Amino acid sequence: MYPNRPKGFIHSDLFRDNTLFEGNELKGILDFYELNKDEFLFDIAITLNDFCTEYPEVYLNEGKAQAFLEAYETVRPLTQDEKSCLEIYLAMAAARFWLMRLQVAQKNAQQGRTGDDILQKNPLEMRNMLVERLKFVTA
Repeated sequence: MYPNRPKGFIHSDLFRDNTLFEGNELKGILDFYELNKDEFLFDIAITLNDFCTEYPEVYLNEGKAQAFLEAYETVRPLTQDEKSCLEIYLAMAAARFWLMRLQVAQKNAQQGRTGDDILQKNPLEMRNMLVERLKFVTA
């Protein structure tokens, strides 16, 4: 069966630090550098991985994830294919950001950039998230 995963323009980096809130109200979204056309499910997975994760243990808070998905589906219901692929997409999103953070760390080291004036997120956080998400991927 051909995958039924809708595509469109996605943010591709929708982490908490790319959002502006006043209280509980979203006021803005930042950093559209990674904007591209891809599967909406990939953006959902990236966002779930950050907004619904309990740090530093990096486990997915099921209650928050369910609330997010229910709210999302009031705008656009997920297809059955998207629902069945969500767990692997959560793992794929964690893997992508682990590799990106490793790449940034390597580039910073090569160029001698160190100290408080650079933003370098810990790659191990995403590696640990990947390991955690893979526990739930079914064969």
